[in-house]
Amino acid sequence: MTRPLSVDVHVALTRAIDHVLYSRGLHEGTVDEICAEAGVGKPALYRHFGSRDALLTDYLQRRREDRRTRIEAAIEAAGPNSRERLIAIVDWIADWIESDEFVGCGFHRALIQRPLSDAHLVDIALLQKRWLQNTIAADLPKTAAGRAAARHLFLLIEGSMAAAMYEPGKQSGADLRRIGRQVIFT
Repeated sequence: MTRPLSVDVHVALTRAIDHVLYSRGLHEGTVDEICAEAGVGKPALYRHFGSRDALLTDYLQRRREDRRTRIEAAIEAAGPNSRERLIAIVDWIADWIESDEFVGCGFHRALIQRPLSDAHLVDIALLQKRWLQNTIAADLPKTAAGRAAARHLFLLIEGSMAAAMYEPGKQSGADLRRIGRQVIFT
């Protein structure tokens, strides 16, 4: 007979997974580190997730949902004005880049750290990137100029996140805010 899964253990594991995999990366973060941080043994981890691949999938799916929820809340708080909604996206991401917790985009890192043959994880990361592209495009005119602005804003956001991984300080967030507004108001 299998022991029932503990909600408290699951919560401790997901918190540890989020911390270890975001701070160390999908490749570098180990099951041993996750278990140590959660205060559980490997059998408990595997009872909850089944395998390391299932754990990685769960992590990226939860991260994707969290990012979408947070960005959508910022957009909703901005109201119906399209430009204000786009500024809300830019500012939310700039705030995140400027935060002490930022060590890079978890989806960029997943694409870099996992083999492209790991199609399921690549798909989750690409779904997030496509969602962001579509969310930006939704508040711009459906014209060639609007599509170009959406592409430019998306590339600016992605580049700012990548640059912030390598540049000390908060310059990438500030640049994203300034240049993002130029793109939005052009």
